[in-house]
Amino acid sequence: MAQGKRIGVVGAGASGLAASIAAARAGARVTLFERGEEPGRKLLLTGNGRCNLGNRDLKPEYYHSSDPQKLAACLARYGLGETLAFFEELGLLLRERDGYLYPACGQAQAVREVLLARARALGVEVKTSAKVNRIRRGGPGEILLGWGREPEAAFDKVILSCGGQAAPRTGSDGTGYYLARQLGHSVTSVYPALVQLRCRESFLKQIAGVRAQAAAELWAGSTFVCREAGEVQFTDYGVSGIPIFQLSGQAARLLEKGPVRVRMDFLPWMDPRRDGDFWERRLERLGSAPAEDFFAGTLHKKLLLLLGELAGLDRWWKKPAAEVPGEAMGRMFGLFRGLELTVTDTNSFDQAQVCRGGVDMREVDGNLESLLAPGVYFAGELLDVDGRCGGYNLQWAWTSGLLTGTEAAK
Repeated sequence: MAQGKRIGVVGAGASGLAASIAAARAGARVTLFERGEEPGRKLLLTGNGRCNLGNRDLKPEYYHSSDPQKLAACLARYGLGETLAFFEELGLLLRERDGYLYPACGQAQAVREVLLARARALGVEVKTSAKVNRIRRGGPGEILLGWGREPEAAFDKVILSCGGQAAPRTGSDGTGYYLARQLGHSVTSVYPALVQLRCRESFLKQIAGVRAQAAAELWAGSTFVCREAGEVQFTDYGVSGIPIFQLSGQAARLLEKGPVRVRMDFLPWMDPRRDGDFWERRLERLGSAPAEDFFAGTLHKKLLLLLGELAGLDRWWKKPAAEVPGEAMGRMFGLFRGLELTVTDTNSFDQAQVCRGGVDMREVDGNLESLLAPGVYFAGELLDVDGRCGGYNLQWAWTSGLLTGTEAAK
């Protein structure tokens, strides 16, 4: 029997599987605990089932954390190159699309299968339906884990990788925060991130299902916060789409402090300083056409009708565009650049892809080992690290999993 360290890994998601493999291949005896009936369930949901597992454009500034310097150092040690080598070792064929990395077969299931196959080949003991809810010091150098009515098990090192609160149906129900607090750790405020925004305006029902290329600006009161561009989707309760997801973590945090708005710019590819020339030339060409035809082809018809109604232009739709009062046309042009929505909330953790916040990164060292409970490591979403859409959160899972598994086994 191998004489390596006894390592318990709590949580068999992406980071837990990576940590188990890294520790086992370094000679450790690894037990992997999964509260559900099967490991890696959340992996199956990533990338709409295609599993966007990384991105060639990897930069620390694409993440949020209470300790960005420590985060950057982790990414420098276990970054894209290490991720590619890891999956090559596992035998997973990858393909790239605009820098986004996917399994070549297009199935998230394949990622889970190769991870589990490698873990089992290395002798990792996988315990399912085992929800760890107790962690404490045992004898000298021992850490005890308890689950259900089973006797507590002793380990030399423990890696907590049991996720945050996003998508709780996959097992991320916040138990990791409870375990961290048992060790004396603090948990920063946790919010849903990469999630839809809910808005006050009832007119959104008129454009539910409409998609539009836009830049979405987040405003806290009168202060501009950030801007994201891409395809936005309107729903009957608010807005969705990748640009909205990118803003959502910030919006959730800011909502606790005061009013939050999203301003939509439907011409983000055009220089706003040339708007006057653009509309003037269009009037020269199409001024004799009815106003509804003058605007046709610029935006989705349902969206145009709504903007026209908000601008007070709807009663002029059948009139020649050149005869529409300048004030009404000005309001319409302004809405192309600034349809404002009042954000009231985000959707819940049930719909969120990740959490913002978690175990404070300032309470772990550069190897992600606890400064309060030596021998305990943290990996994945349990820490207060979250990234943009585009494979960044799974990259953090591989980074933190490989790092903690390797260091714990030393």
